[in-house]
Amino acid sequence: MVWTLKSGVPILFRNPEFKGETQMSQVSKPSHLLTRLDQVTIVPASTAPFIVNDHFRVDTRPDIAVPISSMDENFERSFLGKVEELMAETKLRPRRASRIGKYDQILKALGGENLAKITLREMHHYLKLADRRESYLFCLESGGVNSSLRLADAGWGDDGWDLRSPYWLDGCGPNELLVARD
Repeated sequence: MVWTLKSGVPILFRNPEFKGETQMSQVSKPSHLLTRLDQVTIVPASTAPFIVNDHFRVDTRPDIAVPISSMDENFERSFLGKVEELMAETKLRPRRASRIGKYDQILKALGGENLAKITLREMHHYLKLADRRESYLFCLESGGVNSSLRLADAGWGDDGWDLRSPYWLDGCGPNELLVARD
């Protein structure tokens, strides 16, 4: 039987030769940062503008498509107020981080900014269908004059998604899920 600790590095295993004793073993870091998962989410094409403030607001009513229980100040400042124009159909796929990765390593592992960057429309659609037991990282373009790519995370709270984009978030940890274009 194999257990992986939250950090992902130490592995506990039961060796049948030792009659149930537990041993510690250090596992070497995998050479790859992200592992593609089988799940693919198709985001349909749209010609209607996507007004971010209409879809990303704190609201946990049961009939809302994406319940949101909180948004941090940086998420609001970076993404609210945007309007996204038409969009072709896209496919999103989660990747699981095998180790700690910095922002530039994530972009490289995904094949560059064009594949890493997703729209808020795509994030919203993904969260409609997402497994609420997981938390997710998204690489989004912030609005405004000095727009740039920023990481944002979404984790399920008691009754909705908690959305954050703290300035210190500059990478991923072991076992985190990063959602990007396929």
